[in-house]
Amino acid sequence: MDFNDLEIEATITLNVEDCASYIESCCADYLVPPPKGIYSNSRIDPVMVDGGYYYTIEYVNGDIRRNPVSDLETVKKGYSVYTDLNGRDYVVVGAMQLQNKERCLSTLPIRPYRGVKIVEHLVTHQIDNYIKYRKGSKDLFDRISPHIKKDLGPEAMEQLMGVIKEQYADTRLAISDFMGKHDWNLYFVKCKNGNVTIQKSMDYRAYDWMRRMESGEWE
Repeated sequence: MDFNDLEIEATITLNVEDCASYIESCCADYLVPPPKGIYSNSRIDPVMVDGGYYYTIEYVNGDIRRNPVSDLETVKKGYSVYTDLNGRDYVVVGAMQLQNKERCLSTLPIRPYRGVKIVEHLVTHQIDNYIKYRKGSKDLFDRISPHIKKDLGPEAMEQLMGVIKEQYADTRLAISDFMGKHDWNLYFVKCKNGNVTIQKSMDYRAYDWMRRMESGEWE
C-alpha cells in the first residue's frame, strides 16, 4: 500500500515565519552563514546557487531557444530566468523581480532562511517523539546542529536552545492540539516557503497490517 493512496483525515497549515524571524534575529551570532546564492523576496530557499543551470527562454521562428544565464545583469528586460525541474521549465526569477532587483533580490536571505530550517526540524522532532511507532528518533540538537556554529560553549548553547524552545512554544501547542491523543496515527509533514502543513492519516497499526497482507508477508 502506497502512502499516496491513504485517506487524509485532517490537515493543519501553520505559518512559522514570525517564529523563524525571531529565532534568526536573536540567535544570528550563533548560527552558521546561510548557503551562498541568489535569494528572492518570494522564497525562503535560494533561487539560484553555484553550479546550477539557469536560462532565459525566447521564441525564434516558432522554435524555443534557451539561453544560459550566468549573470543576472545580462538578462534582457521583460525576460524571466528558468531552470529545469523534472523536465519542465520552472521560473526561479520573474521578470518583475529582475526589474526591481534592489527590493526583490539579494545575495543574502531576504526572509529568515536559517530560522525556518530550525523550526522545520523542531516540528518533525516534536511529531517523531510523540508517535509511538517512531520512538528513539534523533536528538533535537542533532537535527539542528548543521545550522549552529561548532565552537559554542555550554553557556551559549544553553541560551540558544532556551530562545529557540521559547519561541517555538506557540507552534508546539498548536501541533499538540492538532494531534490530540492520536499517537498511533500516520502523520505527513510538508514544509514550503515558511508554511508547515501536517496531515493526519490512518492508524499506523492498521496500515502496517494492510501493507503486510498486500505484500503476501501475512496470509
